[in-house]
Amino acid sequence: MSQASANARWAETLLAALASLGLRDVVASPGARSTPLVLAARRHPQLTLRVVTDERVAGFLALGIARGSARPVALIATSGSAGAHWLPALVEARASRIGLLALTANRPHELLGCGAPQAVPQRHFFVDQVGLARVIPAPGPAPSIVELRSLETLALAAWSAASGEEALPVHLDLAFRAPLWGPARP
Repeated sequence: MSQASANARWAETLLAALASLGLRDVVASPGARSTPLVLAARRHPQLTLRVVTDERVAGFLALGIARGSARPVALIATSGSAGAHWLPALVEARASRIGLLALTANRPHELLGCGAPQAVPQRHFFVDQVGLARVIPAPGPAPSIVELRSLETLALAAWSAASGEEALPVHLDLAFRAPLWGPARP
């Protein structure tokens, strides 16, 4: 399996697990590193993908959709500082007990702290505003069934934290290695 295929499978596994739990809406401010997540959201038949280039606007759109639907909404942003623009919406979500699933794409660990472009440690972006924060390492070129099941378990924990009367925002910082995507799939 190529790295691009592994990235696609990783993103598809996460979003399919969230969709099976009730996710229906995704708001994305795409960039190169988040491409596997955006393509997986676009391909999933149960998900409605809205593309908003301004991350701050995307955060508040997701907050409004989550408030109106009474179910968590996923946000997707690329690496670098993009996800940080969601902070005001996550503050509001926490105060209102509204579930948002902040999915930031990131560089793999070997590109952090070495001068690579757009390499910003994202794990502490929302420390005081989220009920659950996890850093998910980049998949290898052939993710095992155990690794994929672990990702599904993480999706359950994220959904549980972002749902119900005590809902809180969740932050999943997902690393992806290049090549990020391959030829178009049906």
